[in-house]
Amino acid sequence: MRSRNLRLLASTALAALLAAVVPAASAAPAERELRPAALPRGANPAVPFVIGTTILDGDTRVKVDAAEVQLLGTARGDYVAIVYPGGDRGRVERISPDGERTIVRERFRGELTLSRDGEHLFEALVGERPRTVVRVLDPVTGERTGRQELRGYVRVLDADGGRAVLGVTSPARTLTWDVDAGTTQRVVDRQAYFADIRADRIGTYTRDVTQGGCSVLRPLSSPEEVLWRSCEQAVGAVSPDGRRVLARTISLDGPIGYLWVRTGTGTLLASYSAPTGFGHSAWEGPRSVVLTVQGSTRQALVRCAAGDCERASGLQPVP
Repeated sequence: MRSRNLRLLASTALAALLAAVVPAASAAPAERELRPAALPRGANPAVPFVIGTTILDGDTRVKVDAAEVQLLGTARGDYVAIVYPGGDRGRVERISPDGERTIVRERFRGELTLSRDGEHLFEALVGERPRTVVRVLDPVTGERTGRQELRGYVRVLDADGGRAVLGVTSPARTLTWDVDAGTTQRVVDRQAYFADIRADRIGTYTRDVTQGGCSVLRPLSSPEEVLWRSCEQAVGAVSPDGRRVLARTISLDGPIGYLWVRTGTGTLLASYSAPTGFGHSAWEGPRSVVLTVQGSTRQALVRCAAGDCERASGLQPVP
């Protein structure tokens, strides 16, 4: 009896010791509803953003007299944007930090993508059969400097350093395009929907999401490797070092009401919701993300690093 009691005491003590040294599985982070008016005001975003029709970029603030402004990026010290003066027809403009505006293209017909280094502006025009012609334009002068024609529907997902990543249908595939050489190389036999060359990441679907397709995050340089797979969420943006993912719902029917921050392999770190929805969002650095948070009448930029959030702009009317 005494021996049995000693064994029982020993096992109880061991269990208590293990409970003390082995942490319990951490609970999933609670969802946080972002209400910009209730958040403290922080610094302006360190990367260019548009809120309303104003470009914010650190200490630079440029108010653009237009009905709508869609920022494409920067090129040789200027901002490049699609500007809608009024109505449905937009044009491509260069906007200097002091507000001077220059028309680059009076008209365009296809989807536009500016390379991260600001050296190439791509216009993808879908034709019949279907085939897509991708024009390469000088983002400063608007002159055409290159061209690529491919079978299927083509999207230029990212470009940098003279290389572009293309998501292509019919058949589904992902290609890299050497703009100067005019050559393409197959990356994977899936159509990518997301690419970030500098972070070395692409996002592909296993099949059409309306038919139960899932999202797969892969290294661009090693596309056979799977970093994160989800059938409910998809990649919205990846941090510069590739170690964080801003995820959205896999279906894009209606406004984006929820966003999630995950590690590069899918572990959930933070969950956010917005009263009406989220607009454009982007990583500001390895750990901080800037979100456009929309309410029923006002919107603002919000900077979040895990659970800490602050406003990165003033409150603006929702257009």
